[in-house]
Amino acid sequence: TVFYSDKKVDAGIGATDSLTAETLYISSLQETGYHRTPNELRGKNAIRQTVYGGNLQTRIKMFRLGATAYHTELGADLERREALYNKFDFSGKSLNNFGFDFAAILRSLTLFGEVSGSGNGGKAMLVGATATPDPHLAISAIYRNYGKDYQSFFSNAFAEGSRNANEKGLYLGLFAQLHRRWSLSAYADHFRFGWLRYRVDAPSRGSEYLAQLSYTPARYAEIYFRYRYQQKQINPSGGSGYTDYPEAETRENFRLHLSLKATRTITLKSRIETTRWHMPGFDRRKGYLVYQDFIYNKPEKPWLLNARYALFDTDTYNERLYAYESDVLYAFSIPAYYYKGSRFYLMGKYSFGRRLDLWIRYSLTYYANKTTIGSGLDQIDGNSKSDVKVQIRLRL
Repeated sequence: TVFYSDKKVDAGIGATDSLTAETLYISSLQETGYHRTPNELRGKNAIRQTVYGGNLQTRIKMFRLGATAYHTELGADLERREALYNKFDFSGKSLNNFGFDFAAILRSLTLFGEVSGSGNGGKAMLVGATATPDPHLAISAIYRNYGKDYQSFFSNAFAEGSRNANEKGLYLGLFAQLHRRWSLSAYADHFRFGWLRYRVDAPSRGSEYLAQLSYTPARYAEIYFRYRYQQKQINPSGGSGYTDYPEAETRENFRLHLSLKATRTITLKSRIETTRWHMPGFDRRKGYLVYQDFIYNKPEKPWLLNARYALFDTDTYNERLYAYESDVLYAFSIPAYYYKGSRFYLMGKYSFGRRLDLWIRYSLTYYANKTTIGSGLDQIDGNSKSDVKVQIRLRL
């Protein structure tokens, strides 16, 4: 497989030529797609990005082997704001990436992995295995080691951080069918960051544990209880000083979720979730989220409807809770619920025959203890915020 892409992309403009208005260098690549403010409009389609490369795959008995290489070229130099935590991030106009991957299936055992490199000499690797020693038991393990100087624009591998760099970790997971109606899912993940990170002024480490017990009393109903524990190190002051000693930030989540297919066309989903937050030197804080979903979908009808009403209350932003919401095609929404208030959304889809589809989505968030929302040109003078999305798809 070979591929080639040439397009203009959004960027944070660092400087332009006063005579030609040509972009001399950029400070970041913008991926939000928003063009709301003068700076965002100024960075719209600011530079050209060219990507080309290829992938080669072959199979040898139970093995699958692959190799990938590609080149990325930017229309202007990328020069980030200098800080210790981003010392090893990419800067310049061009970057080469290459990698080798494998997978092997040996009866009840599957092995997989990848080793990659970037043009500056950075390396990254991931290896894993899944096994089903018993029809009622599945276990998995993943080890990753991403160098602090590994650079890539498009990698999206398993990681705790938002980038595939500056991270080592070991993940262990399992799924057990305890009974015809009971199942258990669990994982443990331990990770380390060998270099500084944003708001973390020293090498740090952390861990995450999750256990979920599910009960299916019938085909039309499911109940599960989930417990999640996460601990990571972060600067307690938020980085106000030049350096700060990271402290352990601990979060615990408890969730009870019920899904019920009330009729052939109506599905109800209910959730109660609480969280606890703690950090040395701070008071313990908590928060909760309660919501009710209503889903109407009649297969023989050309339309469907999703709705949710949620109540939430957290002491601060640190105790924010997330919940997935239905969205228009090719989009997703996982908003953060924080402070005190309520949220409602309604999404509908209607198909005009086989060629034309229409989606409309409306959401409203109300805050009981705020008089303004957002900041700068995004600021709303009030305690409620609404969003509207309309999408049309035409198939020729």
